Amino acid sequence: MFHLVKSPIGIARMSATGSRLASSICDKAKMLIKKRGHHENSYCIGFVGIDNCVAYLRGAKRIQRDVEAGSAKAKPCSKDRRLVLADGTYNCKSCTPPYEVKADGLDQSITGNPRYNTVSVKIVDDRTVMKTAKKEGKTVAESTVVISADGKTMTETQTISGVLPRPVEMASRSARVAAGPAGSHLVSGEWRLVEADLPNHEEDTTYKVSGNTLTMSDRAGRSFSAKLDGTEAPYSGDPRFTSVSVKLIDSRTIEESDKNQDKIVLITRWTVGPDGTTMHVRFDNTQGFVQEQTGHKIE
Repeated sequence: MFHLVKSPIGIARMSATGSRLASSICDKAKMLIKKRGHHENSYCIGFVGIDNCVAYLRGAKRIQRDVEAGSAKAKPCSKDRRLVLADGTYNCKSCTPPYEVKADGLDQSITGNPRYNTVSVKIVDDRTVMKTAKKEGKTVAESTVVISADGKTMTETQTISGVLPRPVEMASRSARVAAGPAGSHLVSGEWRLVEADLPNHEEDTTYKVSGNTLTMSDRAGRSFSAKLDGTEAPYSGDPRFTSVSVKLIDSRTIEESDKNQDKIVLITRWTVGPDGTTMHVRFDNTQGFVQEQTGHKIE
């Protein structure tokens, strides 16, 4: 099993069964990549969480922030969340675009977000807030936010629909950076994401190599089966990708290129170290963001 060092927002695990992985990628009978809630976050667009600055969840293997110091050439979407809930109004100042709605539990119209056009905010008690986002009347995200008794930690659970083939639950924890205005609800203030996870492990992904074909499937319903010679094959279950090609670079390295129509939108390269105990992974979103991380083999 390869274990990626813990990132600021989660843990990724990689495991391999069969013969020594470093001897040859093609010799392995099965490679299981287990991810625990890692986000693409290559740039701050779109919507997954109601207020979270995260991009679409993906069956690839990634984390939000650097694993190795200096490994990322551009910082991902890591801006702090700035919220104010006071006088019956909820204001997400850090959202893209920012919005302000009544906190009365009713659907409030907002504009400028491609993923939802109404938000409802309900104050449950002095430490708990519930939020629901909808698109044309259909729920796309539900969120419950709880502030710790000491006011220093925000815990959020979200159910996200419409991004993957089935709803996904996400849990996150943020630390307070700054307090909110005097008299405001405890959710108010500036918050910095510490860690995030997918409790139901939708990101668990299985890779199998059989002959000259690599097959991928995950618990979120995404899959492909592609030859290791770069031949293009259909990609199922992810709205961002229509096809994929996979190349065996050498006995230790595989490169995956994901396309949307005729455009490559993500390139992932996996390299197993000569000692068979480490795996280096490089993600390139083709938009100037490159992120790298290293996994360590554990039993």
